[in-house]
Amino acid sequence: MVKKQNLFQKQRAKLLMALVCATFISSTGLYAQDKTVVSGVVTDERGEALIGVNVIEKGAAAGTITSINGAFSVEVPGNAILKVSYIGYTEQEIPVNGRTNIVVVLKEDNITLNEVVVVGYGKTSSKDISSSIASLSEKDFNKGPVSSVSQLLQGKAAGVYITKDGDPNNDGQLTVRGTSTLRTGGQSPLYVIDGIPSSEVVSPQDIVSIDILKDASAAAIYGSRAANGVILITTRQSKGGEGRYTMVDSYLNIEQVSKRYEMMTAGQYRKYLEDNGSASEPGWDEGVDTDWQKEVMRTAISQNYYFNTGGTSGKTRYDASVNFSSLEGIIKTTGQKKTVARASIDQPVLNDRLSFGITVNGTLVDRDLAASAVYKSMLTFVPTTAATDENGNYKEDITRRDPNPIALLNQIQQRRKDEILLGAFRAKATVMEGLDYNLTVSYRNSRLTNSAYINKGSVAATGDNGRAQRSTYVDNSMIFENYLSYNERFGKHQLGLMAGYSWQEDNTGDGFQTSNINFISDATGYYNMGLGSTPAGYNVNYGTTTIRTLRMISFYGRINYNFNQRYILQASLRRDGSSAFGENSRWGLFPSISGAWRIISEDFMKSQTLFNDLKLKVGYGISGNSLGFDPLISKLRYGSVGKFYYLGAYINGIGPVQNENNDLKWEKTGMINVGLDMTFWNSRLKVGVEYYDKRTSDLIWDYNVPTTEYLYERLTANVGKVRNNGIELTLSATPLLTSGFSWNTTLILAHNKNKVISLSNDKFNLDEGVRRGPTGAGQSGGFSQVVKEGYPLGTFATFKFMGFNEKGESLFLDRNGNITESPVAGLVDTGDGDNYYLGNSQPELNFGWSNSLAYRNFTLDLMFSGVLGHKVLNATLAKLNYTSRAAHYNMPRYVLESGQPFNDIRSHFISDRYIEKADYLRLQSATLSYLYNLNKTGIKSLVFYANVNNAFVLTEYKGIDPEINMSGIEPGIDDNNLYPKTRAYQIGVKVNF
Repeated sequence: MVKKQNLFQKQRAKLLMALVCATFISSTGLYAQDKTVVSGVVTDERGEALIGVNVIEKGAAAGTITSINGAFSVEVPGNAILKVSYIGYTEQEIPVNGRTNIVVVLKEDNITLNEVVVVGYGKTSSKDISSSIASLSEKDFNKGPVSSVSQLLQGKAAGVYITKDGDPNNDGQLTVRGTSTLRTGGQSPLYVIDGIPSSEVVSPQDIVSIDILKDASAAAIYGSRAANGVILITTRQSKGGEGRYTMVDSYLNIEQVSKRYEMMTAGQYRKYLEDNGSASEPGWDEGVDTDWQKEVMRTAISQNYYFNTGGTSGKTRYDASVNFSSLEGIIKTTGQKKTVARASIDQPVLNDRLSFGITVNGTLVDRDLAASAVYKSMLTFVPTTAATDENGNYKEDITRRDPNPIALLNQIQQRRKDEILLGAFRAKATVMEGLDYNLTVSYRNSRLTNSAYINKGSVAATGDNGRAQRSTYVDNSMIFENYLSYNERFGKHQLGLMAGYSWQEDNTGDGFQTSNINFISDATGYYNMGLGSTPAGYNVNYGTTTIRTLRMISFYGRINYNFNQRYILQASLRRDGSSAFGENSRWGLFPSISGAWRIISEDFMKSQTLFNDLKLKVGYGISGNSLGFDPLISKLRYGSVGKFYYLGAYINGIGPVQNENNDLKWEKTGMINVGLDMTFWNSRLKVGVEYYDKRTSDLIWDYNVPTTEYLYERLTANVGKVRNNGIELTLSATPLLTSGFSWNTTLILAHNKNKVISLSNDKFNLDEGVRRGPTGAGQSGGFSQVVKEGYPLGTFATFKFMGFNEKGESLFLDRNGNITESPVAGLVDTGDGDNYYLGNSQPELNFGWSNSLAYRNFTLDLMFSGVLGHKVLNATLAKLNYTSRAAHYNMPRYVLESGQPFNDIRSHFISDRYIEKADYLRLQSATLSYLYNLNKTGIKSLVFYANVNNAFVLTEYKGIDPEINMSGIEPGIDDNNLYPKTRAYQIGVKVNF
């Protein structure tokens, strides 16, 4: 049945593309018209001729550029409209109306200076920005198979670092200006969609702009949730006077694994064992050659369909869209089906002094997941064994250390279903000239259902005779936001004031979990839990999730002052109160101040011709981090502390599991930002340089405390400090611009330096740091990374590899500088072990290079990204390189290529042998598109496009990909936790009606 559905989906996609192509072919001869030669001249407001101005017929490819005296000549229909454009000047549309000679006067208008930038609770123009904000519009977004906001941004904004593997169910990790917290779940920026703090529930095609508040002077207006940056998302909305519009966008995407681990073939494996006097376990060599990676992976085919319509009816503005995507993963059985629907309507009344609006977003996501053990077993399961026997039963052996990866895929069902509904009401009233009142009320409801079933015959649940588990939890969030804004100009003075109040309540964990075993049949899976025959003594897994309520109240305000478009000042203040924190520390104050000097507006700059804009900006602010908190984090809590036997039954023991801390408060981040924005040569070159110093204090961590003073042995407290500082450079240029060809390019460079300042104080102690990271068999109690004062996050602390002894066994350096066969886990500087500090995973430089080359109606977009000074711990290779277990596991070809001795019982020990340089350059995306403009056909335009995503990567890294998760307190570790990267090929069409 599944195969038939897949075949139908593929045929449907082919049919759609055929219909589009037919439309394209049939439309080419729809109309033609007599043409005439139109000549003219283009000047600026001073009457000086402008050279190289684009003069193009609107809706067609015909066009030219002006000569050295500003003259042009172009052949167009008599009723054509000429589009006259030149960088640094306002574009004009000139109706020909049968004329043969036209004079055009262009007005200076640096478009980028007047671009609208979304800031917290308002908008402003680029020229008035005094803080660090990266703004991107649709034309700047990444092309290709994009399913999340992070993918739109990758490599596009300096200081914004994004990693993404090939998993269709993973949206990727996004970090702004370095990691500044130790808490899992507290790393993400705050997302604000159309003014509403929320997680992502919109389709990427609905997004028209993204503004990233990178420094605290910009983000502090969001107070206690802004320390990791703020992502402001603006979705598609109808504007008055647009008329009706409709857009259809559809693409077909084909993905393949971009790089596999090179494991031994059956022949290589047999020979390797024979050459070393060994053999596989009896019965494990069936004379076959099974490529388990090939068996587990597939060519994935995905589809996406997007429909958007909107317009105006009288004064009523409306917009609606629906997006359906079916994404296959390259790991068989994995994938995602997603439907996102959105509708909005706005109605002005009372002569436009009052307007109301309603937006509704709905998202339904079905995710099919694979057991995590698949990623390891598809590499290590011996290639001399077949997947099934002659009867179709999976080849399984409980004595083997890894399960059959095909059995794992087909005998374990894991599904996650997300249902999200967001509704928002908004109103805006003009109280008086310059004074507006804004109100937003929103409600978000989400239901998460996790379901899992392990078949009766699976070795993953031996003895359970079928195991099922299911959970459903409902979360909801209510937000009330309202503010007054006042803007007025007094001669050379421009004043803006804003003051507001918000209230938010989040309720989470309302639901249940249950489990059962001993099923008669696998037919119903997890759908009928009651079919399991629960044996005596079985403990149902009810989970640990509890109902939680978090309330937050905020008061905020901002003042903007601009004198004569030269001196800009902005100050904001937010006071947040949260029920999550201790009773003594529930309120926090988050101030910011920033200023800018528009040097270009000074009298002494009027005679120069080099700069179009020159602005210096400085800002400082304090923001907080309360993301990812358990609302009960500061409370005394009791829970299960084990079981005891009483009167013939096991009884749950209840005891304290969390201490109370009435002084617990949010982490605070103070950041200073200094920037210089420069624009040269009629805006052909734009340069932005920024330096920041970001210091976070009151880091939250769990500390050991004496049970003589506390009820529980651990206490959550504010103690540590961490610093991130760096420099960012953004270069945007138009190196070539002619009548038929243009080249626009943007290069971003970012360097960040991270350092843990402290983890202890006079009351709580972590002098030895936090020991983290993977090890492996025979290394119990070990670690490979450490979070320690004076070192950056991601510091490698492991053994030094010193070659092999005469028996071919790995040797290491002990704390005294001597060679040892048996290193002891522990830090050299504390005197308790042989782990040395061996560098860190923090990149020296992140960069992105975007290029858009347009020739008439063709456009080629190329997006490169990369990292320099990047180290990764290849723990995957270490664990695969376990030669003393070669009779049980398949080996990587690295064993043959590196000369690794056979039967080395410590070959897999984590050491600097596996810390690799992981610099890379990737062609992230290459997109070729063709714009076909139509007139008087009901179709405004057609855009055909083809894309290759992850076209190539240049690197010396031995793993499958050097782009490893760099967020959290264990960055830069490849521990077989990476869903293989893919190379995607895409074809699509976008139709505008």
